[in-house]
Amino acid sequence: MKPKVKAISVLLLAGTLACPGSALAQEYTESVQLPVRQSVTIRKNTQQTREHWQAEKEKRIAAYETLEAARAELLATREELKKRLSAQKARNRQLADQLAKLAAISRDIEPFIEETQTRLSELLRREQALLPEERSRRLERLQTLLRDPSIVIGEKYRKTMEALFIEAEYGNTVDVYQQTITVKEQSLTVTIFRLGRLALFYQGMDRKSSGYYDRATGKWQPLSGSHNKGIRTAIEIAGKQRPAQMVQLPIGRLVAK
Repeated sequence: MKPKVKAISVLLLAGTLACPGSALAQEYTESVQLPVRQSVTIRKNTQQTREHWQAEKEKRIAAYETLEAARAELLATREELKKRLSAQKARNRQLADQLAKLAAISRDIEPFIEETQTRLSELLRREQALLPEERSRRLERLQTLLRDPSIVIGEKYRKTMEALFIEAEYGNTVDVYQQTITVKEQSLTVTIFRLGRLALFYQGMDRKSSGYYDRATGKWQPLSGSHNKGIRTAIEIAGKQRPAQMVQLPIGRLVAK
C-alpha cells in the first residue's frame, strides 16, 4: 500500500505545479519576476546615475575651462601690469632726475631774476622820459608776479625774459606817440619821436616847435626852428606816412652834451 501513496503524492505535487492558478505557481512566478524587476530598476538607476555624473562631469569640465581661460587672462593682465609698472618706475626716475635738475636750475635762476628786476628798475629810473607809464606798469606787474609764491619759477623766468626782451627791443626800433611833457616849466602835448634808445625828440602839435630830451639834466630842451623839418620828416617816416630816407637830426649835439 505504501508505494501507491507515494505515487499519488507525486502526482498531486505535479498537478499542483502544473496548475497555473495555484498559490505555488504564483509564488514561483513572483520569485522569478522579482529579480528581473530589481535588475531592470538597478540598471535604470545606474543609467540615471551615469547620465547625472556625465552631465556633472561636462559641467565641471566647462567650469574648469572657464577658470583656465580666466586664469590665462589674469596672467596676461598681470604681465601687462608688470610692464606698465616697470615703465612707470622708469618715468618716475626720469621725473625725479628732472625735478632735481629743475631745483638746481631754480637755485641758479632766482638770483638772475632778482638781478634782472633790479636792472630793469634802474633802467627805468635813468630813462624816465622813455614811455614811463607803459614801462612802469609792466615792471609793476612783473614785481607782483615775482612776489607770488604760487607762481612756478619757470613762469617767473619767462615773464622776466619777456620784459627784458621788450626793453632790448626799444634799442632796435623807432616809434611815434603823443605825450604831455614839461618844457621850460610849461606843460605841452606833443608828438614824440623815439630813435631806438639813442634819442627822443618832440614836436608841438602846431609843428612850429621842436626839442629833445637831455639825458644829462633829465629835462626836455627846445631846439631851434631849423630842426622842425627834419624832426617832422622823421616822425612821418616812423609813422609810415612816407618812405624811408636820410634825415639829419642833432644827435651829435646831444652826445656832446
